Amino acid sequence: MRLALYSAVYGSYEVTAKPLPADLGIPAVMFTDNPAIAEQAPAAGWQVVFDNAAYLQFTADPANGDPAVVTPMLAHKYWKTHPAEAMKAAGLDVDASIWVDGNMRITMPGPAWVAANVAALGDDEWSLMKHPWRDTVAAEHTYTAAVCSGRYSVEAMARLMDHLGRIGFPDNLGLLASGHMVRRHTAGVIDACEDWWRHNVTYTHQDQLSLPCVLWPWLETEMRWNANLPWGLWELMGHGA
Repeated sequence: MRLALYSAVYGSYEVTAKPLPADLGIPAVMFTDNPAIAEQAPAAGWQVVFDNAAYLQFTADPANGDPAVVTPMLAHKYWKTHPAEAMKAAGLDVDASIWVDGNMRITMPGPAWVAANVAALGDDEWSLMKHPWRDTVAAEHTYTAAVCSGRYSVEAMARLMDHLGRIGFPDNLGLLASGHMVRRHTAGVIDACEDWWRHNVTYTHQDQLSLPCVLWPWLETEMRWNANLPWGLWELMGHGA
């Protein structure tokens, strides 16, 4: 399996590219529009794709929050939800990719970290983490609305929750943490990720609220996903670090 790591940081929410293990052994790509990060990232082990095209894919809807906040968030989530396109933009020919959010610093030796990702994926197409503290979308919504309202629009999240109620989403599937994941670039994964992107643009960029809904239709179909990826193969750094 040909594999690469990637991440994206847009705007000024993060101020550094987190350093990678020197022995990672696979390509690592950072998408950014931030000149300071583009200058610093190579020394941290990243290949840089300096690009603001993700901004041009859409106009952030003010109904989904302050465009000054939402636009850079959606710009990085564009790449997050388009793994095959991201690898093509980076000039890489790979079968699968690992995503980590921009505030995650890998704390293991490179070969062991890559091996843990490959083992979690197994023969499936998408491997994710179980959320360590909450297990329903409703609980995540309540937490986010109370604690993170400056980052996410409370009204936009409420519209998503109304949508989930209308379609009969069963909130008993468990909550997934999406900051770190491994995906093969199969047709099923690409279709599901495109649907995830549409949820981010239409409702809220709090992508952990929409991800279970996106994966729900695939529970009994051909796209195989799991929640086998261990929590904590990295250190969570404070935003702005």
